[in-house]
This record gives sequence, structure tokens and C-alpha cells, in this order.
Amino acid sequence: SGFTVLEGLVEQTAPDEFLPILVVTGDASQPARQRALKLGAKDFLTKPFEATEVLLRIHNLLVTRMLHESLRSQNELLEAKVKERTQQLERAASLAEEANRAKSMFLATMSHELLTPLNAVIGFANELQKNHAGNLLPQDLTYVQRISGNGLHLLRVINDVLDLSKVEAGKMDVELAPTALDRVVLEVLKDMEGRSVGTAVVPRVSLPRSLAPIQSDAATLQRVLTNLVDNAVKITASGRFRVDLITEAGTG
Repeated sequence: SGFTVLEGLVEQTAPDEFLPILVVTGDASQPARQRALKLGAKDFLTKPFEATEVLLRIHNLLVTRMLHESLRSQNELLEAKVKERTQQLERAASLAEEANRAKSMFLATMSHELLTPLNAVIGFANELQKNHAGNLLPQDLTYVQRISGNGLHLLRVINDVLDLSKVEAGKMDVELAPTALDRVVLEVLKDMEGRSVGTAVVPRVSLPRSLAPIQSDAATLQRVLTNLVDNAVKITASGRFRVDLITEAGTG
């Protein structure tokens, strides 16, 4: 029967393929129509029929199939492009990861090569500042102090670069502990005053009267604040800049 042929056609057709099946039958009952459509027929026509109508229905089914095939072809092309782009991104990510590993290795090596002599310079400068033999002039001590101060500044810069590489690699360790914000701010400004001797920039600070400790990484917080104050000094030719510490009411 026609239904048996229809079942065989549907079994041999891929699920995503549009099969333009038009059922033409003398059985105009509702069960026959439902059975045909359920088996995969795309259109249903009862006898007697007009040839022109049959041709129009066939034409519509063939146009629909062409559109369906065109859409499927475009989807396959899009999937191929997405796959190709994904492979390109994976290769780019692999190269970026390799470059990041090389950068981390370079920073680790260079930091060791820089920190070792730098710590020696700072250490010897600190010893000279003690002037145990008493043979250094005030001007000499000033120079030694500047050597020590600039060495410490360079040490912080190197540590900042290393911390940045750790942040990018997702390996930045944060040690939370009770931290006095006012003490961190004052230490930063004290250090800045020591390094800005001879400049026309004067730092000012405004702190709350009552300030409870917070849970934070004091060293990292101090480094962040130092960078902010450094930027303020760089863009201030003369005059003063002020650091305001503002907290929410009732909190530290």
C-alpha cells in the first residue's frame, strides 16, 4: 500500500532531510490524513483532483526542499567555519600560554639576577650610613642615604613586576590579617617624604579619628597605595596633594 511505501521512504531518509512527499488518495477520512502526516507526508490531497493543483503543490514542495537544502548547506558551511575558527583560537591560546611561560621564566631568572646584587647594594649602603669609623662627611652620608632610598625604590619596582606576572598567571598569594589602615597610609607617606626631598610637592593626609582594623594583605595594600601616591607626585609639578581615608559609618 501507499502507507507501506511511505514508511519505507521515511526509514531511509536522514532526520534532517526534507522529503517532499505528497499523498494523493481516495480515502478522505480524518484517520487516513492523520496517518499520512504522522508517517512523514508533507502534503495531502484527495481524489478526484485537479492536475493544476497537483502541479502547484508539487512545485511548492520542491521549492521548500530547495530552501531546506540551501539552509542545511549554509549550516554546514557555518559549522566548518566555526570549527576552523575554534582551531585557530586554540592554537593562539596555546602560543599565548607558551609565551606566558617563557615570560614567567624570564622574569624569575631576571629577578634573581637583579635582586641579588641589589640587596647587596642596599645592605652595604645601610652599613655605610652607620658610619662606624666616623670618617664620612655629612654630604657623603646624604649620598649614601640616596643610594639606599633609590635601591629600595628599585626593589619595590622589581617586586611589583613579579607580582604583576603572578596576577596574570592567577598565582598571586594573598595573606589576610588584621590591618591598621591608618598605619599603612602613614608609612606610605613617610616613605614618599623621604624620596621626595628637594621637590616642591607636599603630601597631606586626612584620617578618621576612630578606625577599626580590617582583614587585608598589608604588604599588597601598601604597594597599591604607594603606586597611587607615586602617580599623584608625578602629575603634580608643585603644591600639595592629599590622601583622604574615608570609611563607612561604624566600620573600619
